[in-house]
Amino acid sequence: MALITLRVTTTSDENDGSNRGKGLSLRDALLIAQGKPQNKYRIQLKSGATYQLTKSGSREQLGKTGDLDLRNSNVSIETYGGSQQATIDASGLADPERVFHVYGDSTLELNNIKITGGSVENDRGGGLLVAESDV
Repeated sequence: MALITLRVTTTSDENDGSNRGKGLSLRDALLIAQGKPQNKYRIQLKSGATYQLTKSGSREQLGKTGDLDLRNSNVSIETYGGSQQATIDASGLADPERVFHVYGDSTLELNNIKITGGSVENDRGGGLLVAESDV
């Protein structure tokens, strides 16, 4: 299994799956990791920074809007450059959603990361929902 490190370079919420625009966003990095379980992706967020989710939508496809989806992926998210937690905040979404939706075919490891601002829908989610399918 190859270990691939992706360092997020912008706190803006972008979804082009690359470092175009303002740089590599958290959502871009997760889009890059989608569907590649043969690799382990280490996504690095800057210590003390806040990554505000703003791409609202309902029943998004591959995490391009709303919550951050992980499907068929092997991902760890960690801070770099200090000991302060990096924050992933979903309170900026116009349509309130959870922060992460992790499907049963994926793994997610969070190291020194704070998740906040997520919304619970039908008693599911909030910060993180692990489920086999769309809910």
